[in-house]
Parts: sequence; structure tokens; C-alpha cells
Amino acid sequence: MKIIDNKKDYYDYVSGVYGIDPYVVYDRRGSVASSEIIDTYGEMFDKNPVGSDTFPDNRKYGRHAKDKAFIDKDFTIVVEAGDSHYHIKCNRRRETEDSPIELTYKMYDPMDELRHRYRGQLDARTRFWMQREIDGYRKKKSKSPLAIFIYAQRYAGKPYEIENPILKGLPITGLIPAEEIWKNIYDYLLKMKEPVIVDRRTNNEHIESAGFDKKTSFRNM
Repeated sequence: MKIIDNKKDYYDYVSGVYGIDPYVVYDRRGSVASSEIIDTYGEMFDKNPVGSDTFPDNRKYGRHAKDKAFIDKDFTIVVEAGDSHYHIKCNRRRETEDSPIELTYKMYDPMDELRHRYRGQLDARTRFWMQREIDGYRKKKSKSPLAIFIYAQRYAGKPYEIENPILKGLPITGLIPAEEIWKNIYDYLLKMKEPVIVDRRTNNEHIESAGFDKKTSFRNM
């Protein structure tokens, strides 16, 4: 894969390992620098962004809170590389005003949460909403080969999308191998040059492919 950009990212070196395929080109010009992402979304990537924790909005902060300096904020960061999605939970926490800010990141599987939420008997309406969630997790949301989506309570409505981000310098890069990012982008760009294959599976077949057992999870069918 040939990458065109004046910035370097942490997965660019993989092109030198596998060789540059001139047939597949990732035009990344206009990419968003990681420093700009940190400045804009500091709560998720910076321990001490200016003005971030002046008014902590969390379940333990309020009129009757004992310690108004307490912080416990959860964010969801989704990295979309090609057709693959990496779901990351970010937690911003501070116990007291004198305590340091703790930022933690971990990968999670949203399908596991769905299996737990929809276990047992399901009616037709519940199956419909479950299928919508499954489709939402798997659907390609960005036209860009690489994008970041940020979901947070403070950002009402649709998630914030960052197209063609430079991931180098962001702490989430420690969770996603560079080879995976590179390969997902390469496969996606290569697929764009090939005929589209239409998925004609039924809703039941989609649900079974997601790992749900119809014998135990859909007893009313």
C-alpha cells in the first residue's frame, strides 16, 4: 500500500515490511494531527487539559456530594480501520482534589454486552432492536479508510467523527497492533477496486452468525 501524506503514523513502517503496492493508494492528505486531537478532546487523551475538570459531571457530583472534586467519567472511543472496529473504554478518574488524574483504556467487545443484555426469552420486538444494534456495530460508518468516533455524555447527539487521524502519540495505539491497522486499511482499499458482494442472509442467519444460540436465546420463536 502506498501512503500519500506529509505526516507519519505509527503503522506506516509496515509498508516497508510487506512492500509498496502501487495499485493500492491511501491518500491521507489533510490528516488530523494527534496534537490537534488531544487539544480538542483532552479529557480522553490528556490528564490535565485546561478547564476540563472545573465542573465534573458524574454520578457522584451534585448538590449533596461530599467531595465535589471527585471525577469518574466514562468515554467510548471507536477506531474504524477499513471494515474493522476497535471499541475502547476510556475512564477518567480522580478521588480527591489532591489526587492525580488517572486515565485508563481497555478494549471491550460490545457483542458480549449484547449477549448479556438479551439473554433468555426474547419477543419479536426485542429481537428487532437487538438486530439493529448488531448491524450498527458492524456497519461501516465513515467514508474514510481510517476514522475515530468519540461517544461521550457531554457531546449530545451523534458521536464526533475524526477522519484520517494520525494515531501516533495517542495512548490508544498501545491497544491496537500497527500491522492490524495497516492490513485493515489495505484490505478495505483493495475491496473498493473489486466488485461488491451483496449479503443476502436473513435476519435469523445474521443473529446466528453473531454467536447467539437460538435454542436458548429465542425460545418463543
